[in-house]
Amino acid sequence: MERLGEKLGSEDGVDVKHCRALEYFYRAWPLKPNESFSHIFMAMDSIFGDASRATQAIIDAVTKHGTAALPYERLRLLLSLRATVVHGGAPDVHDSGKYHQYYATYGADPIVDVEKIAAECFRAVIFEGLMQERPDRREEIRAAALASRQSQK
Repeated sequence: MERLGEKLGSEDGVDVKHCRALEYFYRAWPLKPNESFSHIFMAMDSIFGDASRATQAIIDAVTKHGTAALPYERLRLLLSLRATVVHGGAPDVHDSGKYHQYYATYGADPIVDVEKIAAECFRAVIFEGLMQERPDRREEIRAAALASRQSQK
């Protein structure tokens, strides 16, 4: 949180970009997945975007900072889907043929993939690796509580 406080109070250009990215990312949280898709890409574009090579700049950043390490072809299709939605080829991400192609080819929802990629990249770049994701232990806790109840019967 200290690092975030420093960035919020900073006038440095890089810190301003980071705060803008976090704002876009934050705005995406309450939205439906199909609505959050473009906001998440706007967040990534605000840090990694390069007007002269938009797609490749994002691919380079994800390759460098993301831990998911999606293959190049998969990233390329994901960014092609982004272009379709952002530039008006499809009014909604679910209406794009590239959404269906991605899902059929990789068996994964591209919206979920872009959320994971953005979170990984932001942890690495904005928070310089200081913020680590905690494992989700809810299922483990539920199973232990259920086992405890069962053993008490």
